[in-house]
Amino acid sequence: TMVLAAVYHGRAFIEFTVVQAGSINAVKDYEKRKFWRGRRRMFLVILKMVGASSLQNFAAEKIKKIWRSALTTSMLHTYLGGTYYRAKLMGEVPNPDHRITNDAQSIVEDVTNLAKMLPEHATNVVGLTGVMWKTSRVACALLWSYVVGITLTTRRYFE
Repeated sequence: TMVLAAVYHGRAFIEFTVVQAGSINAVKDYEKRKFWRGRRRMFLVILKMVGASSLQNFAAEKIKKIWRSALTTSMLHTYLGGTYYRAKLMGEVPNPDHRITNDAQSIVEDVTNLAKMLPEHATNVVGLTGVMWKTSRVACALLWSYVVGITLTTRRYFE
């Protein structure tokens, strides 16, 4: 659900961009009716984006709760096999159970946030590249050449 909502949100953002471009053209061409039709469509697109974003966040939080509980339980069972008690008795690690819980929470947060945003951003890149390609193939090719060239240069000479 989270991934599908992210893709839907990305597609709605692309639709938002197209509608906005149409509205700008309507203003430029002094077409009031077309402009206001675009504004009504923009309102619907914004509602789509809000719904998709809400569903995406709800699903991500649900996944985080379930995964954090399972991961913490698994990690605690592993450490309760003797390591936990040795760490507690020897005093080498203060509050090992608290540290395990924090580590599990950190892992779950980072991975879930990445999984939540990656499909949306990938959809945006592909969709906006398509919009740009339809607008100007030369500009699209130049921009992507620049991005790839700078990325390769940075990777080769500055890392």
